[in-house]
Amino acid sequence: MALQMVLDAMHDNFDVALVISADSDLVPAVEAVKAEFGKTVIVIHPPKRHGSALIDAADGDRFISRSWLNQSQFADPLVLPKRNGKEKTFRKPENWI
Repeated sequence: MALQMVLDAMHDNFDVALVISADSDLVPAVEAVKAEFGKTVIVIHPPKRHGSALIDAADGDRFISRSWLNQSQFADPLVLPKRNGKEKTFRKPENWI
């Protein structure tokens, strides 16, 4: 994700990046995107995850609540048609929110 964000910034594919993570490994990419390309980066934290280094590097941050995340998920199971006329079924893991 870090490399793609830098490449997209280099090609001017966005004005504001929304990074959904709490991973401090993304800090150098966030800093580069801001310093080298003048982009804005907002960090969005998953429930119960918080990365202070990433927050410090970003222009702003928001939290995703567990209830909002629950409301935003696909149905379980999710059944999608394939090109060959068959269906593909996706299920979320039992321990997933």
